[in-house]
Amino acid sequence: NFGSKLANILKEEEMKAEIHIAVQRRPMVELYLFAMRTGKPVCITTDTYFDRAFILRLLQHVTLTLPDHLFISHELKRSKKSETVWHILKEQFKSARILHIGDNQISDYNSAISHDISAVFISSGYDLMRDIIGQVDDSARTLVDRVALGLLSVRFLNSSVPLHDIQGKIQIS
Repeated sequence: NFGSKLANILKEEEMKAEIHIAVQRRPMVELYLFAMRTGKPVCITTDTYFDRAFILRLLQHVTLTLPDHLFISHELKRSKKSETVWHILKEQFKSARILHIGDNQISDYNSAISHDISAVFISSGYDLMRDIIGQVDDSARTLVDRVALGLLSVRFLNSSVPLHDIQGKIQIS
């Protein structure tokens, strides 16, 4: 039927766009690689509707070593947002102390803490951009506007502590 064909085309286009704009967030990648080098088990836990094959393709595209474990909400039928993934994570790593790092204050930080999992909140590029220019929604009215702001945030705000490096001012040439 036309609707499902169109949905598949749009999904393929979304995946192409995700791959095209995906970049490493340097400080997070350094922490990820440090954990792997020191023998810590690493688990990526993601709330997404993308399948495992796509997530692995995305990780390979940004040249990340594949994690020891990959928990995908789409597969598990559990998520951070619904707070249903934490018991699976705790079961997987019974004797280990777990540190969850994420960029969503509610589903990554508050939810993990409420399940006795240590957590660190790292502002996303979007959050950092909003902090600098104010309400992003007022500035980004179209999809093109949002993509442009996203690309600017990746370029200038790749780190969660960027303002020290650029003396609090973004310079665009």
